[in-house]
This record gives sequence, C-alpha cells and structure tokens, in this order.
Amino acid sequence: MKDDLPPIETRKFVSSVDNLPVFVSTILFAMEVLELLSESVKLLVALSILFTYGLQFCVPSEIVWNQLKPSVSAKYETLAYYLMRGSMIIGTVIIALIIPNLAPFISLVGSVCLSILGLWTPAMIEMATYWEEDAGYWRVVKNVFIMACSIGALLTGSYTSIVEIIDSYTIPAHK
Repeated sequence: MKDDLPPIETRKFVSSVDNLPVFVSTILFAMEVLELLSESVKLLVALSILFTYGLQFCVPSEIVWNQLKPSVSAKYETLAYYLMRGSMIIGTVIIALIIPNLAPFISLVGSVCLSILGLWTPAMIEMATYWEEDAGYWRVVKNVFIMACSIGALLTGSYTSIVEIIDSYTIPAHK
C-alpha cells in the first residue's frame, strides 16, 4: 500500500480526481491505525467517568440530602443517605438508558444555560450593581442589547434543539 504513494515532495496539495484511489487508500490505512487509538480514548473516557462520578455527584446529592435529612431519624441517617445517593445514581442510569441519544438534550441544556447564565445574568447583574450609582445611558443600552441577544439565543437554540429531539425520535413513514 505504501508503494502506491508517490514521494511526498512530488505530491500536490490539491489533487485531481484521477489520484483519488491513492488518497482513499491512505485514508483507509490511517483509519485502521486510528481505530485502536479512538477505541482506547473511548475506554479512557469511560474509565474517567466511572472513577469520578462520585466526585461529580457530590453537590447534587448534598443538595438533595439537606432537604431530606430533617425528615430522617438519626438512627437511619447513614442508611437513608446511601439509599438516596444510590437511587439518584440509578435514576441517572435509567435516564441514560431511556434516552440513548443524549446529544440533542445536551444541546438543549447548553442553549438554555449559555443564554441565561452566560449572557442574560451577567448583564442583569451589572445593571443591578450600577443602577443606584450611575448606570449610564450606554451601559443600560449595552446590557439591554445583550439581554435581547440572550433571549434570541434562548429561543432559537431551544427551538433548534427541540426540533432535533423530535426528529431523532420520530419514526419515518414508509413510502
């Protein structure tokens, strides 16, 4: 396969269609080599999630536990904590099983969070911070513009993500 390739010095940056099989075989050869690398990366990502899931889950479990703790007797506190944490983990696994294609949902959460937390909230905080002192005309105009862009991003991003979710779970009609 390597004998089919011309020396690198004589290869053109952009080639004609006549040389397509040479480049297709090169790509296929690279894919065979990269397949092991990509599979090992997938394995390492899965292992990192497995070993760090407990750490990532500390904050949500503490928030829920602080709400449940007053209703649990001191005698069963440890058992209740582990049952609550285990059921939350099993719940996330069930959600992952029910929704095998998470990409559209991640896109939806991203569009909502970016538009609200990344754009709208900082503009609102700046206006609230400087309102008493001297908000200034241009500061208010800038923040209103950013907040309007945030609402636009929220609506268009959410709409696009919802359409993608509907499309990914709609069964196409047979012709």
